[in-house]
Amino acid sequence: MSTFFSLRARRALAAALAAAVFLTLAAGCGPKPADRDADGNIIIPDAVLKDKDKALSYAKSLAINFNGKWADWHEAMRASGEGESFEGYASHLEDLEDFCDQSKSFRAYIVYSDDPGAEEYAVTMSYAAEPPGPGATCKALPEMRAAFEGTATAEPNAWDYNGDRYLACWSAYAPIYDGTGAIVAVLAIDFPAKNVRASYPDWNRDRPQWNGYTGE
Repeated sequence: MSTFFSLRARRALAAALAAAVFLTLAAGCGPKPADRDADGNIIIPDAVLKDKDKALSYAKSLAINFNGKWADWHEAMRASGEGESFEGYASHLEDLEDFCDQSKSFRAYIVYSDDPGAEEYAVTMSYAAEPPGPGATCKALPEMRAAFEGTATAEPNAWDYNGDRYLACWSAYAPIYDGTGAIVAVLAIDFPAKNVRASYPDWNRDRPQWNGYTGE
């Protein structure tokens, strides 16, 4: 009799433990509210800021190299409508490729619009594992619009590049100026967010744990 109750007790305990583990895992997959300070302001962890700041710093530094003659060439290429057939396209695309190789970025691309307030921007050049074809467009994000207005800006959250949870990245945007000092395009980069991937899934908008922060 004691053996029977002992076996039943062990089974009950095992079931209870399994249920507890399931509930713990389920809770871990849900949204994690962002921490706030005494004034109610959202606290961004230093490691997360490091990922964000690094992406923004790379975008700014690369955009500086594209100011002036490079931007003038880009305007001539864009106005011609020839795209990849335009003289010098391959060598100028190599500048994006070299940047991605050196910085280990997933992608670097150039966006343009006659109307910075438009819903979509044209992607005029892009270097990535799978670059977009001719006539490609992208959604005009608030951070892109800020860059068109002269302020280099990073997105408020990381995201999964190509939907791969192991390729968390942070996107940043910086203005490109032609020889007259006018903003003629925006440089965009998708930079690895290693700290977010490793320890802060709540700062990745594609993860179930995302805290919902949008930078507001």
